[in-house]
Amino acid sequence: SEDIRALLVALADRLEAMRFLEFLPQEKQAHFASETVEVYLPLVKLLGLHVFEAELTELCFRYLQPVEYHNIRDWLENHRISDEDFIREAIDTFRGALQSHGVQASITGAIRDAHSIYREMDTCSPEMDEVIDRFALAVIVENTQDCYLALGATHATWRFIPHRFIDHIANDLKQNHAKLD
Repeated sequence: SEDIRALLVALADRLEAMRFLEFLPQEKQAHFASETVEVYLPLVKLLGLHVFEAELTELCFRYLQPVEYHNIRDWLENHRISDEDFIREAIDTFRGALQSHGVQASITGAIRDAHSIYREMDTCSPEMDEVIDRFALAVIVENTQDCYLALGATHATWRFIPHRFIDHIANDLKQNHAKLD
């Protein structure tokens, strides 16, 4: 079909179905999740539907690697209160740093999902206690200059970690936004 709405409905239907996989036998859960990884996730990524992508990825991880998923989820739950306190303090600290640099921004924070922590453990930190970025702050500013001022405030506030920073502003982006990781 040439109508994108049909594709969006199919993707929404798959997301809704993935949310209820727990009621199916384990074999069907794994088959359904594998099909989602192979067929639906590439489409979601291509369309830039990041909210769909994040939830589908997490659900697929839950059903394709249940032991790892539940170990990480339990660990995150055990640290949730202290992580939420840390995020609130980090937002307050960073808001002050941005104001001192003359930057107006919207700041939110979140605890990373189990799949992203699993990926980090697979590539960087083999133990959960070694994962250094369990949470993230999202800082939305008006323009590129403010983005770089926010970067300066970041480096003035927290210690720089080599090989962990990517400047997506200066690089050619496929998306219509810029970010710093």
